[in-house]
Amino acid sequence: MFKQYYFAAHNKNGCTDIQVTAHCIKQKNVLQLFRNNQIFTALLVLIYFLFFGANIWFYANDLTIFQNIPSTLSGALSGWLEHPFFNKIGFSLIVLIQALILNFILNEFKLTKKFSFVPAVCFILFHFTYQDIDSLSPLVIANTFLIWSLYSLFKSYEKRVSLGTVFNIGFGIALACLFYHSYFVFFIWALLSLLIIRSFDLQEFILLILGYITPFFFMGTYHFVNDNLSNWWSNEIAIHYQTLAVFYPMNMQFYLLIALLIVPFILAASNIQGIYFKTTAREKKYIHVLFLMPVIGLLSILFQNNLYSVHYVLFAIPMSCLFSIALLSYKSLIAAEIIHLVVFMLILGIQYQAFFFQ
Repeated sequence: MFKQYYFAAHNKNGCTDIQVTAHCIKQKNVLQLFRNNQIFTALLVLIYFLFFGANIWFYANDLTIFQNIPSTLSGALSGWLEHPFFNKIGFSLIVLIQALILNFILNEFKLTKKFSFVPAVCFILFHFTYQDIDSLSPLVIANTFLIWSLYSLFKSYEKRVSLGTVFNIGFGIALACLFYHSYFVFFIWALLSLLIIRSFDLQEFILLILGYITPFFFMGTYHFVNDNLSNWWSNEIAIHYQTLAVFYPMNMQFYLLIALLIVPFILAASNIQGIYFKTTAREKKYIHVLFLMPVIGLLSILFQNNLYSVHYVLFAIPMSCLFSIALLSYKSLIAAEIIHLVVFMLILGIQYQAFFFQ
């Protein structure tokens, strides 16, 4: 057993993983640090988060805007969401947990080809692309259920898939919707994605629809019993699908945010052959689903009456997935390092601009 452990801890050149990590640090290949499955690397993900996460303790965000966000369930958590200390702690824990879960999903379904923590660090990056979206908003909570739906969708590829798995796709999206109503566009994504993943089956589509309707049915029943159904529908749901009003400045920083959200899609699309290299038909279908996700997500802007900058957290999952598989698909490690470094420095500048530019 000792020999097995010894050889597992050494690479083909006789170097330990710690020595390899030290060599990567010495060579300043930051992204290379995360291209393995060692426990030590998971700790590096935490350190990576702290590069940006430390900023939330220095510069306070406006948490009162959550009162105007279209959300049904966030009212029950308003005390936590609007409390500065609990919000910062909750944001840090939830984003780190989500990053590791999403990382597990991409590795589990072979989209990274080799085990890597790159998806986790990419997911972290996209929570700091704007100066005031790094807080525990209803969208961050909603992303938890969207990740669950993504996992269930990937899992549904199996021929003998449990019907409960298909049900969970719609159920997870519905729960996300109750935290931020614009997530309902991902129900359209789920319907189209199920057609990509599996051949059409009426029973499965009915189950998907039932999964989506069920949380709304129970929520409607609750408000009906309390004689509040019409008020809930008109003031918490219907009111948010009217004339659009934007509550953030259209300045250079906003255009930089848009650029950072578009770049992963462009990088992935431009290197699609590299991403497809040595992939199965199943994995190609997963990639198609990821490409479809931000395209459908764009429709969410059309169904808002109050649009705040935190809205763009909605794109954190698809863009981080596309960015990570794009970086991992480059044959040139130097090219991947340069792209990551440029994005890393831009986001670092966004978060600490008050420190660098007085």
